[in-house]
Amino acid sequence: MNPSTSIDAKEHLANLVFDINKGKMVYFDKIQVTGNTKTRDKVVRRELLVAEGELYSVTALNESRNRLKRTGYFKRSISPRAGGAGMTRST
Repeated sequence: MNPSTSIDAKEHLANLVFDINKGKMVYFDKIQVTGNTKTRDKVVRRELLVAEGELYSVTALNESRNRLKRTGYFKRSISPRAGGAGMTRST
């Protein structure tokens, strides 16, 4: 992304304009818990701040990842994967 710029040397200002285009709304698809051998899935899921069918949120996903790391149930990293055809919907 390249912003358009204009400089006002007299006022010592630089004006930046970013052109942002909204994409399709993305929703969480099926949430699968794998690698969990220490507890029931419902115990893991209650730490999630996201749910199937909800609008995608990077903030909620990152906080969910941090909450899961603190449980100590998983040895490997926790990462999202792109879902199937039903993952994106236009509104």
